[in-house]
This record gives sequence, C-alpha cells and structure tokens, in this order.
Amino acid sequence: MSTSLRKGFIFATPLAAGFFAVLALAGPGDPGQPQEQQEKQEKKAKEAKRLRVKVSVQGDGAAVEGANVFIKQGTAFKRQSSTNSQGIATFSDVPPGTTLVQVTAPGYQPYSQETEFTAEESSLNVTLDKDEAAAHSHHPGSHPQHLRLATIPSDAALRHFPALGR
Repeated sequence: MSTSLRKGFIFATPLAAGFFAVLALAGPGDPGQPQEQQEKQEKKAKEAKRLRVKVSVQGDGAAVEGANVFIKQGTAFKRQSSTNSQGIATFSDVPPGTTLVQVTAPGYQPYSQETEFTAEESSLNVTLDKDEAAAHSHHPGSHPQHLRLATIPSDAALRHFPALGR
C-alpha cells in the first residue's frame, strides 16, 4: 500500500493483525517549512541569473583590475568579488530584484547605485572617475619617507589609561 503526499510518499506494510510498519519519505525542500514558502524559494532559485559587472575608467575606457565589487539585496543577499584583468567581476545565483551595486578601487572615486535586475538582465557596465584629490594629496604617512616609529608605553603608563569595564 502506497499513498502519495505532496512532494513525498508514505509506505505502509502490514506486519501482524492490526499492526502496520509506516515509512514516510519527504520530498525536496525543508519538511519543516510551509509548502508555499518552499515553492517561492524554488521559483526564485530558478529565476536566479549570473550577473556580470564590467568596471572601466571614465574617459579612456581602460579596464580596472582589482576593483572591489559588492552587491546586496535587502539583508538576505550579499556578495563580494574583485575584478579580473579585463575589469570583470562575475556573480552567480543572483535573484532578480532591486540590487545595490558598490564599486571601490584605489585611486578612483567610489561608485554606488541601486539597479533593478530582471531575470533577463545579466550585465552592468560601471565607469569610475579618477580621484584627483587622492592622486595629489600629501598626507603624512602616505609615503614611506613620512613613516614614524611609535613608542610603546610602559606597564606603569598603561595602568593610568582609562579602561572600559574595570
């Protein structure tokens, strides 16, 4: 005797008069999760796409290698990657929806933009402006000749520092 359930099966075998052995097999998904929620997650997983972000320099279009690319959808979906030598970062299993894309790279102004991705869309071109202020700044510590050695305080001096929770 076999009875079909939603996404699972129950097998019952008679053992003795009035006694049966029952085996229930769950189908795919989390058996503790409501059916509607499982179906919603399965649908979203099927719609998930590969997202390709190409990062280049404003003006000359040169690829930016080693840029940090961060994508986020709400609080549940976050991913980070770095661009390759062609300036491309690739993300897999990205569900469609409003996605925050942030790109940072040394010597360039940061990029941050919310974009609506559909199941058909799979690429985004990002152009970064050079950060002229960073290129011309002369902050102490930004060049090796400006490095200074720190002094380590003694144990006696450390006892006089305020400490939280003491």
